[in-house]
Amino acid sequence: MGVHLLEHPQLMQAAPAMDGNDQAAIAPPRYDEAELALHLAPKLTAKPITPEAWRYQQGSYPVLRDFLDARVGRVLTSEEFNEFRALAAAVQMTLDRLPKIDQLVPAVAASALTAEELLGKRTI
Repeated sequence: MGVHLLEHPQLMQAAPAMDGNDQAAIAPPRYDEAELALHLAPKLTAKPITPEAWRYQQGSYPVLRDFLDARVGRVLTSEEFNEFRALAAAVQMTLDRLPKIDQLVPAVAASALTAEELLGKRTI
């Protein structure tokens, strides 16, 4: 839960590094899969960003792309830099946890209580 609220204690340790001119205006993002690099401006890069993190969508919302697209044409504040880094780390941490979650779901579902067990047997 702390991951999705951007409050996990290891979030910033897992955040991508930012390299380049932090005063550059954000351009339409360009992803380079070979370098695991997300170019935010001609001389500003975040890495590593995995292809899965770059493509990650919450519903129909491409998380990293939409964050950056909303800021194209202006310089990010320090808070926005940190928010982007935390968001990228949260996406990657979520992706890293999905196999374990997928593994646990059948066991949890198998041990779930039925409605009768929850409500007790009722007689009318």
